[in-house]
Amino acid sequence: MADEDDRILAIELGGKPIRAHLEAAEAAGQIARNAQTGTYRLTKPPHNRFIRRVAIRPGEFGRTCKFLNDFLFRTVYGNSTVPWGCRGCHKVKVLSTTMRQLMAVKTISEETPLSTKSGSELASPEHRYATYIYTRSLDEARTTYKTVRARIDADPALGPAIKVIIKRGCTNYETNCGPSDRYALDPRLAEVEDYFHARFEHSPRANRDVENTVNRMQIAWTACQIGDETYKDFTGGKEIARENGPPPAYRPKPSVVTYPPEPVPEPDRAR
Repeated sequence: MADEDDRILAIELGGKPIRAHLEAAEAAGQIARNAQTGTYRLTKPPHNRFIRRVAIRPGEFGRTCKFLNDFLFRTVYGNSTVPWGCRGCHKVKVLSTTMRQLMAVKTISEETPLSTKSGSELASPEHRYATYIYTRSLDEARTTYKTVRARIDADPALGPAIKVIIKRGCTNYETNCGPSDRYALDPRLAEVEDYFHARFEHSPRANRDVENTVNRMQIAWTACQIGDETYKDFTGGKEIARENGPPPAYRPKPSVVTYPPEPVPEPDRAR
């Protein structure tokens, strides 16, 4: 077992061995290691500067983003390498301008068997909210896109003006590792991720109904602060007191690669 530990921890990613990434994360208070069991847990979950609050519906996907992104990518890999377990992840992303639209899209997204999240994003005045549907391949994303696009277009509260895109993986991957259509994925990481998955302390599952109720009210609070009066649809018409001072600031998201909803034919190289 000690030999396996040494071999895995000696693998270099981003110019440093995994052992060094773990030591840096422990020193920064991001993770803690249980010396008796050899397991790791997150002690300081990363703050997503774009998503304020989200309502999550778990579905078919695989290993969790908390393990793959928060633990592996940000700590074990030192933000240097996209996890092997994320290689197929593509998301159908729906952009909304009001909370009313967001919640209508949320209902549509949860008709799929896939994992989803919906929340306030505040990327721009035209892009205040977003819903993400997690798929396991570009083909599955394209199939899901067609279904969701048709449902949105047919909904009188939404319609064709609602923007829907396909993106790959998480934005912080592209910020650190470059465009998602050029990822250099490392097959060695399959073994590394099996090793750490067996040693990761997964958080107890939250009461999703309670958590989502709380998060929905947080989204309503944000909507109120930015002047989106549609939040009253979800408070029984009751007003939320606005706080003194400036409203929450918009934070433009970094540009990411998007993928066409239909495959692009390969050029005929014989001509």
